[in-house]
Amino acid sequence: MPTLRILAAIAILISLGADAAAKSDTTSVEFSTLHYNFGAIREDNGPSTAAFKITNTGAYPLIINRVSTSCGCTTASYPKKPIAPGASDSIVVKYDPAGRPGRFLKRVKVMANTSPAATNLDISGVVIGEETTVSRRFPVEKGPLRMRTPDTHASFKKKRSSSATLEVYNISGDTIVPTFADSLPWVSFKAFPEVLLPGEQGVFMAYYQDTKDSGFYGNFSDSVAVTLNQGSPREYRFFIPVSCMVMEDFSGLTDKQKANAPACSLSTQRIEFGSFSETPAPQAVTITNTGKSPLDIRRIYPSSDRITVDTSSVPARLKKGNSATFTVSVEPSRIPNSILSAAVYIITNDPFNPLITVRATGEKTK
Repeated sequence: MPTLRILAAIAILISLGADAAAKSDTTSVEFSTLHYNFGAIREDNGPSTAAFKITNTGAYPLIINRVSTSCGCTTASYPKKPIAPGASDSIVVKYDPAGRPGRFLKRVKVMANTSPAATNLDISGVVIGEETTVSRRFPVEKGPLRMRTPDTHASFKKKRSSSATLEVYNISGDTIVPTFADSLPWVSFKAFPEVLLPGEQGVFMAYYQDTKDSGFYGNFSDSVAVTLNQGSPREYRFFIPVSCMVMEDFSGLTDKQKANAPACSLSTQRIEFGSFSETPAPQAVTITNTGKSPLDIRRIYPSSDRITVDTSSVPARLKKGNSATFTVSVEPSRIPNSILSAAVYIITNDPFNPLITVRATGEKTK
């Protein structure tokens, strides 16, 4: 038993001695900076490096145990030998901009015998991409600006707002300030950030807003004027096509309301005009309300000007069991080739089939 007590006492003394040694070995460190801003760098110039000077301001040797980075594009080299009290050295951080145009912020974590043990270093900047990289990611050219897609589209419900984004990139060496013309009653644009620095990515945000009183149903298309650096010698103007699909919101209906809802039934969903050399006879489509409450006809419209739709005999509302007929006509002069392929869209307050498509096909002969 005495032997066990002696061994336990020795173990406690060793543990206390180790803790004391660990505490006595802790030192302090001073960094020349915790954040390095590269500014604007070009992708085709290859990797850029930043040196963080470190000084041991404590009484014991400074030991850097590990340096880790937040992604594979960033690497770091650091002193492997202890740094004596009062001495200095550097941690060198390298950033590879290949394939990464735009703004960046990366973190480097330094672990050492300091208190606290971890210190975070940050590098930041903006990469001006080379033409091949930018063209691949932002193929649409608009003067000094590049865009990922040429237009923007959103779908939204009545009485609800929605938004869509359009990614952009400043390919030039100058700042870009975009402004938008408020010409559309149902959409507004904003740029984030409001000022695009050289090589910086940004977003044009389109906000779609509709009200229960508007007559918007179905697909609507228009365009918005964009001016870059308005009033300056570098002014550049272009248009962005915008479109939206407006449908009714049925999410708040109860099971009872759904059971008593209207139902839109069509006599056909495909019109065959066959072969024609002159204007063929109009074709009729009959709408019938097979539901239990009034069917509201929101909108009936063609997909293109190759066909026309006559809805003069269709009321705005069909009572239960009632029917109405509209006709579809062909405009041969507007068919650029021999094939007719178009559609008619019918939008109603049928919660199960709010949008029904009728296909119109045929062939124009000489």
